[in-house]
Parts: sequence; C-alpha cells; structure tokens
Amino acid sequence: MSFEISINEFNRQFQLYQKNGRYNLNVYNLDINHFIVTFFQNEIEDLEISFSCKEKGTIYQHKISHTTFNHYFESVENLLDHNIHSLNGYFHQLDLYFHSSNEFLEINYIQREILFDIIDQLLNGMDCNYKSRLKTELLINMEFD
Repeated sequence: MSFEISINEFNRQFQLYQKNGRYNLNVYNLDINHFIVTFFQNEIEDLEISFSCKEKGTIYQHKISHTTFNHYFESVENLLDHNIHSLNGYFHQLDLYFHSSNEFLEINYIQREILFDIIDQLLNGMDCNYKSRLKTELLINMEFD
C-alpha cells in the first residue's frame, strides 16, 4: 500500500473493533501479498495456507505447526508467482491471530500496545502525517463488542 488512500476509501477498507482489552482489525480489499511481505520473517503457529502456482494452477494446501512465510516462498519475487487463496494462523511474538478470505483479512486479539505498530506496518510507505490522520480516523470509527 505505497499509495495515498482517501479517507473515505480508508473507512471502507479498515474497520477496528474493541472487545475488552483487545482489538480486531478487519481490512477489506487488501492485497494479501502485501500482508505476507510485511510479516515475511515472523514465526507463525498453526499456519493453514492455500495457494496455487500461477503457471501451473495446481492448488497446494498446507497446515504446519511452526513456520514462517519465507518457508513457502523463497523470496518476495517468488511470492509473485503464486495466488494466495486463504491463510490463517497465529503470530506468537505479536500475540495475535490472522485469517483471510477472498474479501478481507481479519487480524484478531491485538494488544493495545502493538495496535498502531501493526497498522503502521500495513500502511508502510505512506507519509507519516497522513498515516497519523488515518489512525485517528480509525479510532473515531471504532466499534465496541
């Protein structure tokens, strides 16, 4: 997401929910490759991933206890040769879960202390002042469960 996104579009794409002391972030229309690249080296527990090779079309489904995204994709360039269908798992170091579908990415159980770090990483490449404005907008529109 190295492009400028309008406030209205941001509000359509990013939704934040608070439940007790944790947060859930739903991101619609996110390029799942961006998410994978952002967290390429992070250790994942209970990863379930489904992807296909663009050239062959063969669908691969894996479930593995401890891994990283770079275990499946040797490099960021190699990732571009694949279509990601779905993925979910748990980032142990960040203490949060993630789940993707065709329409959105859901990041669950985010601690308050790292919430904005996660958002900063997802909005990587944007102007810092504009990123701050988007985070403020996200808090204004936050929903509570």
